Amino acid sequence: MSLPFVQTQLGKVATDSLNKEFGTDINIGRVAISPFLTVKLGDVLVRDHHKDTLFYIKRLNTSILNFKKLYDNGHPYLGDVTLHGLDARLVQYKNEDETNLDKFVAAFDDGTPSSGKFRMSVTTYNVYNSRFRYIDENLENPKLLDFTDLNGKLSDFFIKGPDVTTKIKKLSFKDHRGLVIENLEANFTYTKTNILLENLDVHSKESHLKGRVELLYKREDFANFNDKVNWQADIKESVIATNDLNYFYNEFGKNNKFKLETELTGTLNNFYTHKLHLTDSYNSEIIGDINFKNLFKKEESFYINGDFDKVHSNYKNLGKILPRILGENLPSSLDKLGDVNVVGLIELTDNYINSNVDLHSNIGSIIADLSIQDFGNIDNASYQGTLDLNSFNIGVLLNDSSFKNVTANVLVNGKGFTQKYLNTLVEGHIDQL
Repeated sequence: MSLPFVQTQLGKVATDSLNKEFGTDINIGRVAISPFLTVKLGDVLVRDHHKDTLFYIKRLNTSILNFKKLYDNGHPYLGDVTLHGLDARLVQYKNEDETNLDKFVAAFDDGTPSSGKFRMSVTTYNVYNSRFRYIDENLENPKLLDFTDLNGKLSDFFIKGPDVTTKIKKLSFKDHRGLVIENLEANFTYTKTNILLENLDVHSKESHLKGRVELLYKREDFANFNDKVNWQADIKESVIATNDLNYFYNEFGKNNKFKLETELTGTLNNFYTHKLHLTDSYNSEIIGDINFKNLFKKEESFYINGDFDKVHSNYKNLGKILPRILGENLPSSLDKLGDVNVVGLIELTDNYINSNVDLHSNIGSIIADLSIQDFGNIDNASYQGTLDLNSFNIGVLLNDSSFKNVTANVLVNGKGFTQKYLNTLVEGHIDQL
């Protein structure tokens, strides 16, 4: 029994029995069994129903009470497991409704609805120098996830049928888009309808995210991920670097950091941030409830609709948050307002802005119910609405010293936000000019 050849033959007998009983394709290159009931497996290859790799493990060490537990009745119950060189490849093939992992697990099922006959339990998982991929060939860009340099420790790992639960004690990896996660901790759940990360605590070099994140879906929703998969996230006292966000949505200003708390719901192309409280490195502050649409649809206009309890910033710093969306769509004359505090409703696209706000600035106060169109040339855009000005220095805004502080309640209809383009009809009551 102590001879490597004999032990490897035992491994072959075990996998042959498993493959024959359940129709699987599992191969073990090497087996070594110590007198202390420790099993070492080498070159473990599990192929999927397309004869491609589902799992490959360069080296696996485990402690078990009985070697037969590795394959007994489709219920491998293991103790501590250490994996070196794991390559896990989760694939949903073209025009198929289930992933290759679902197909593999189904091979152990007895056909009873929701019986989840297949069981796998691991007390502790240690993973080194590994890789995890999630590929959906029904998508235009099939690669959803590709984590390399993956190292970590998991406990209470349990598979029941297609469902997976575990406690991630520590996990580090590099995402294929470039983001490096230095450590991730969470209580993890995966089913056919949701992915859940509870008690999430994740660190990169610049960011620290805490909270709860859940994805809700039907399997076919992944074919239209940005519009179909629903997110529910509760983010607490987190710091997120824009350099990290730009790996996924390259619209944020560089070298900025957001301190934030919020509850996020919806799809990536139609989501809400509830009770958002955000401050950044330039002392901008945003508090409110905001709806974002079409941020990941380059061919369609973005849409932002917010009910703001507070926006504190200035023209330059606000543009640094989203340079294209805000920096290119706000009138340059707003720079002359200096620091502003805004409360109210704002609806913004790349074609128009509707606002009903109370604004306090360095040059006075305005209550505005204003619509602005024609953002192609924002300084010469058209607008209509009402303005209630209180000691507002029009001269600074228009760069014309003949005007001073104005107190008035007026209707405006015209175009232009600079002296060069200004052509506006003003009607109403003027108390001070």
